[in-house]
Amino acid sequence: MNQDLTPVHVFTVIASSVFGVQMAVIIGPYIVIGIGAMGGAAVMILQRSGDGNVRAFVYFLASTALAVLLTVPLSMMAALAYEPINATWLFAPVSFGLGFLGDKWPAVLAWCGAKISAFVDVLIAARGAK
Repeated sequence: MNQDLTPVHVFTVIASSVFGVQMAVIIGPYIVIGIGAMGGAAVMILQRSGDGNVRAFVYFLASTALAVLLTVPLSMMAALAYEPINATWLFAPVSFGLGFLGDKWPAVLAWCGAKISAFVDVLIAARGAK
């Protein structure tokens, strides 16, 4: 017996008992994304110190919302780049990672910028060596 036990499928089946099959296909993946994003945001909040309850809640809410909005597009791009992976398998880890990033976006973007700059420098050096 071959059963699909991916988190997205499991939550889609559970949601179908409450919302119906047609709505569950849409709601199920977002339940997984929401749980992953909230888990990542919770870990991010636990690592922060000195925040009051209101500020921690705002960070949690903003980080979760950003993760929910970006998870599907980033998962689909990653699945396109690496064929064997199905995008739905990436929803949970990508949403957790995005939720965990929280307010670390400037550092992540600076790191990405440095890597792109180094790659461009290698391309320029290779072109000049001809």
